[in-house]
Amino acid sequence: MEIMEQVSCAPVERDWSEAEAIETAKTGDAAAFELLYQAHCQHVYGLCLRMLKRPSDAEELTREVFLHVFRRIGSFRSEAKFGTWLHRLAVDLVLIRYGGRR
Repeated sequence: MEIMEQVSCAPVERDWSEAEAIETAKTGDAAAFELLYQAHCQHVYGLCLRMLKRPSDAEELTREVFLHVFRRIGSFRSEAKFGTWLHRLAVDLVLIRYGGRR
């Protein structure tokens, strides 16, 4: 089953800015993390799919990226854009996991 079928990546109505969601997610708030996931999962999946060319690998890496984000969101520094940090993290994990093979 594809990740897009498992969890909705549709934009959600929210009262938080992305910065507020990030700071709240840093405290362990699952709803804030879900909001960040929903806002960025399509981009991460698309990036992984472009790099790996196989939907099953892209789905697995998308899950891995967001698990990594969940564990490491406290290391995110707000002077960077979250999307840029997430993009770099996804690329790095693809390269580590697959050794740069595309």
